Amino acid sequence: MITYESTFARYLEGGYMHMGSKQTAILLMCGSACVIPVVDTIAKALTEVASPFFLVAVRYAIGAALAAVVFRSPRRALRSLASAPVLHFGRSGLLVAAMVSFYWAISSLSVATALGGYFTGPVIAAVLSIVLLGERARASTLLAVVLGFLGALFILRPDNSITYGSVFALLSGILSGFYLVLTRAASLSVRAEDNVLIQSIVGAALIAPIAAVNVPAVDLTILCLMVLMGVLSFAAHGLFLAAFRILDVGTLAPLAYLEIAIAALLGWAIFGDLPTILAWVGIVCVVTAGLLIAVTPAPSELTTGKMNVQSR
Repeated sequence: MITYESTFARYLEGGYMHMGSKQTAILLMCGSACVIPVVDTIAKALTEVASPFFLVAVRYAIGAALAAVVFRSPRRALRSLASAPVLHFGRSGLLVAAMVSFYWAISSLSVATALGGYFTGPVIAAVLSIVLLGERARASTLLAVVLGFLGALFILRPDNSITYGSVFALLSGILSGFYLVLTRAASLSVRAEDNVLIQSIVGAALIAPIAAVNVPAVDLTILCLMVLMGVLSFAAHGLFLAAFRILDVGTLAPLAYLEIAIAALLGWAIFGDLPTILAWVGIVCVVTAGLLIAVTPAPSELTTGKMNVQSR
């Protein structure tokens, strides 16, 4: 009997896709980019009653529990963690710091505006992937990164004033860029489902001590929203990591800008917050960047021997 858990696990392992399929990777990344803004919208609502530290801890704790049940491979994941602890702790630590910074940002900014700062990350990642991972720089990829970055700026609409929210949004982007590169390194030698489990366990462990002193009073509605946030986050990161098993950072990173477009649409649909003209220009830039990635020929080699640093 094939259960949902085994089907989903096999999908992330690559059982229903051919490794090297660019179209599959693009679809996986786009799926992740559509789900994450929903998670962010829920998180923004919850920042009214809970601290970013607590919300991030809950998100990772639920992710760890789901990964252990769905993938049923905690021993293999722990062996992978033991084989490259610095890489995995560094990757998870960067993501936790990025998420806490982003949640602080959305506590005072709209999700779409905060994402404008957060998505400087793929620009940093695209550059780092060339310098550190030896991935090939293609003109279309670089153009897509530039278009995506311009789209983010149009939505962010920076002015002369500096707020703590915008500072945290930019900080989350910087941390995210380094996380994207380390995620690519981990995905080449570790199964995607193990990456989800490792990331969730380590992330929850790192943030738990701080979250323990920031426990809010919750009712049934808040509890349900927290659980939903964790479940959707788990699904989104599973798709994200599966995509990075197939294609390089420079190719996939610009597609993450689609989150801004989805966040803007959610803001309009749920809160009646219609994007401005500049925001729509930004969305067009983001879509154009995604189309450029879709028509770019897949590279014959994804990386060089420099990637082997993960096996130490």
